[in-house]
Amino acid sequence: AHEEWGVLLFSTAPAHEVAQHLRKLLTVELPEGLPVVLRLADAAVARILFGSGDQRLFGPLSCVVTADIVGANWHRHQPRSSERPDLPTPYRLSPEQSSGLDHADRRRVLLELDAHLLKHFPERHGSETVAERWPMLEQLEAEASTLGLSSQSELFYYANVMASLDGSSLDQHPHINRLLHTPSLQSPGERVALAADLAHQWASQRGHP
Repeated sequence: AHEEWGVLLFSTAPAHEVAQHLRKLLTVELPEGLPVVLRLADAAVARILFGSGDQRLFGPLSCVVTADIVGANWHRHQPRSSERPDLPTPYRLSPEQSSGLDHADRRRVLLELDAHLLKHFPERHGSETVAERWPMLEQLEAEASTLGLSSQSELFYYANVMASLDGSSLDQHPHINRLLHTPSLQSPGERVALAADLAHQWASQRGHP
């Protein structure tokens, strides 16, 4: 459960009937009609879909259960009635579902950031649960966004900077501070990568790899 590995599906129907139903959800349409591939085995994606209230999504499923490591709980979704309305193909997401899936993508990035920091900075990033670390992860994302850093790699580089500096103020590191806050011919991504290298060098000189 702590890895949110997959989704628990319950049904009295034969396995091939469940699989046939789920295949209809592998490719869906955005509200504007563009086709997209769903990460249907992602617990957060399943939570958005089956929690939306659309009874057509259940088909032969009597219950869908997913773990939520951020909220430190489980989510259980069941159809409201025994009727099984047909699921159209392609299935078109509602604006609310589409917005929810965008949130699930952002959540996945933050979980990957958490795993990255646990791997590379375990001494500074492993004493609490994911739920307890979540506000810090959201803060890193917000700060990175304010600096014009938008990609996942740029977010990770920024997190490396802050973890390497180990709580010391950016004002104490003028060169790094300049790279992060002063526009130049270099892109924000190039500048934050350089800043991460400088922060790593500073940490290594202090004896903190």
